Amino acid sequence: MREPERQELETWFRARSDAFAAPPRASFTHIYFASDKHGEAGKDEAAKALGAIAGQPREARAASTLGDPFMFQDVYGDRTPAQIVSLFGPGFATALFTTKPGSWQGPIASGYGWHLVFVDAITPPRVPAFEGVEAAVRAEFIAEQRARSKEKAFAAMRARYTVVMPEEDTRQASVGSAAMGEP
Repeated sequence: MREPERQELETWFRARSDAFAAPPRASFTHIYFASDKHGEAGKDEAAKALGAIAGQPREARAASTLGDPFMFQDVYGDRTPAQIVSLFGPGFATALFTTKPGSWQGPIASGYGWHLVFVDAITPPRVPAFEGVEAAVRAEFIAEQRARSKEKAFAAMRARYTVVMPEEDTRQASVGSAAMGEP
């Protein structure tokens, strides 16, 4: 394998920059409505609570009196989608990242129940400068080149061989089947 030139790496990076991007992040506060306590009415309870705090700031006194105790945290700072999925599930994470920051919104379902959320900030994904990830780009470039080289070598080896399967003697197969009581 040859060492890639810097210009070649920069071009390769620009074509694949999304693979090196830092994921989006969200900071939020939530109010929880337990499904085991409220059952099917949990969503309605959350919607009613949203009416009580709509237009109020995150720190509103009324917000702290609503909802049920949550087994983890009420405030989450600078979390990636993967981190939020691992805590609340994919549906919650998707809804959270499409929520407009700056007001109470919801209800949003999770595996635990329903939530009202106040998103403080959503940081979009960020593609780093090439200089900041040059070593990782070089490693990925070389790994890709090695994989291509191996695939070419395997293809060349396969091209030199012909696989021949023996033909099955159908007469012998039917005699064997009849002897075992099969039609």
